[in-house]
Amino acid sequence: MSSRTKLLIIEPDIVFGNSLVSFLNHQDFDCRLVTTAQKGIEAIDNFKPDMIILEIQLSVHSGIEFLYELRSYDDIKKCPVIVYTMLEKSVWGLGFVNLKLQLKVDLYLCKLDNDFFDLTSEIKKYFNHNLSHAVS
Repeated sequence: MSSRTKLLIIEPDIVFGNSLVSFLNHQDFDCRLVTTAQKGIEAIDNFKPDMIILEIQLSVHSGIEFLYELRSYDDIKKCPVIVYTMLEKSVWGLGFVNLKLQLKVDLYLCKLDNDFFDLTSEIKKYFNHNLSHAVS
């Protein structure tokens, strides 16, 4: 398979985001970086990502607002999302159930506990798992 997996990174910290994009591009992914939820929605139309890596803490529109909008469009609502954020899971309390069930977040990783290698491993694991289910 010659085409690389396309990842849309929505990250407000441009330095961190560029570092992540550079790292993932060297792991054989095709990445695009945007810094706001609105730019994320626009990028989806142009870039057609296979997965979205989302920082929940965004300015203007939050990552939660982005997820609600994403899930409202029939053509893109099934796009897998990994939340990669500074917020620890515990801050959500019962709200975490909403992230998983209603907003269909595939994986939640805290940046404090998961480095770029961990994120890369989870992305590959997700696509390997889903590819094996699609084949069988």
